[in-house]
Amino acid sequence: MTAQEMFESMGFKKDKFDYFGLDRLVYKKPIVDEGDYLYTFVVLFDKEEKITSVYCDEYSEDYEYGYDAPPAIDMELLKAISQQCRELGWL
Repeated sequence: MTAQEMFESMGFKKDKFDYFGLDRLVYKKPIVDEGDYLYTFVVLFDKEEKITSVYCDEYSEDYEYGYDAPPAIDMELLKAISQQCRELGWL
């Protein structure tokens, strides 16, 4: 299974990143609770620097629920990240 297939099976969609001429690969997943959009879970691969960033974008204003906390990475997501790194030739 390819990394893109693994990410898509978890609800992520591959997104094009064309800002400032940077060569990056991005997967995004909207996080919704009871029909309300909360934030977007993002996994970014910087091909030039060979680094991966995992973060939440567009945080909810309601910090009472802790949505400003860094996202957790479960084993399924870690496997997809590792597979993408292999496909990029980083591992």
